[in-house]
Amino acid sequence: MRLVAWRAGVAILMGGVIWLVISTALFRSGLVLPLFDPLIAGAFTFAILLGYRFAVSDKDKRRLRHAFAFYLAPALVDRMVEKGEAPELGGESRELTVLFSDIEGFTAISEKLSAERLVAGLNIYLSEMTDIIEWHGGFVDKYFGDAIVAVFGAPLEDAEHARHAAAAALACRARLAEMPGVFAGCEELTLRARIGLNTGDMLVGNIGSRRRFNYTVMGDAVNLAARLEGANKAFGSAILVSESTARACGDAIAMRELDFIRVIGREAPLSVYEPICLSDQLDTGAKEALEAFAQALTHYRKRDFEAAALVLEAMAPDDVVAARFAARARAMMAAPPPPDWQGINELSQK
Repeated sequence: MRLVAWRAGVAILMGGVIWLVISTALFRSGLVLPLFDPLIAGAFTFAILLGYRFAVSDKDKRRLRHAFAFYLAPALVDRMVEKGEAPELGGESRELTVLFSDIEGFTAISEKLSAERLVAGLNIYLSEMTDIIEWHGGFVDKYFGDAIVAVFGAPLEDAEHARHAAAAALACRARLAEMPGVFAGCEELTLRARIGLNTGDMLVGNIGSRRRFNYTVMGDAVNLAARLEGANKAFGSAILVSESTARACGDAIAMRELDFIRVIGREAPLSVYEPICLSDQLDTGAKEALEAFAQALTHYRKRDFEAAALVLEAMAPDDVVAARFAARARAMMAAPPPPDWQGINELSQK
């Protein structure tokens, strides 16, 4: 709006200058023309048109901008206003990708610090993570404590929301490695976050009361992302994604399948994957490690736990996930599962 008004004002000013030059030249030639009447009429018309545009024509765009400015990146708000898109009031079902994240060991951090230092460090952390999420096309649904809930694929359509969410998770992990000393008083702490991603159909829209509502997501697919965030504890991993997210990412993200699990609160088991890096960043060593882990997983599922343990132990201690999986394979050797075992890892904590 400001840019349009500025351009129109410059055009009128230039037109006024041209009119003054022409009318003055004609006056010297003996032809008298009204000097200021056209200028006054032009300025008056410009003011009327500008007022009409502000009051009527741009009303919907201002409403959209006001509604989303507080929780969408400016670039996304501009694209939405330009396209005139808005989610259906009351919510609509769409396939999206949701990201859950929280800081590992945050309770221990909070016990060591004063409220002022804790909030100062938390604001730095949340600002950095939010910038990364928004740069990758997501929006932050909410914060609660140190946790972040972000959504990819809404309110603007994004056919590659899963890939963008996985890339954002990898970028968040990389940025955290560059942020020692965020919490003053815990400089020795290596800051880590656990992240869970899931792709699926969920309800998205303005949800709440008639007087107060939030643009948010809800549904079973959202709950699963939260469970995957917590499931990182069992594997020692930083990022876990569901099979649906891994499938939607295609070959753009290098991943390894970790396990076949059943999380608390869900009957159906699912395969989970760990994103390693963007595919174009995968070097020879990382590729060989992915192949070795896949080989170990095949041995494990065939009940050849010793072969699996040997492969995994060769990857440890550089690979925490492999080390934990090796210990589990050794435990399976000592106490073999029943004959009808289906390879499901029953997680006991959220």
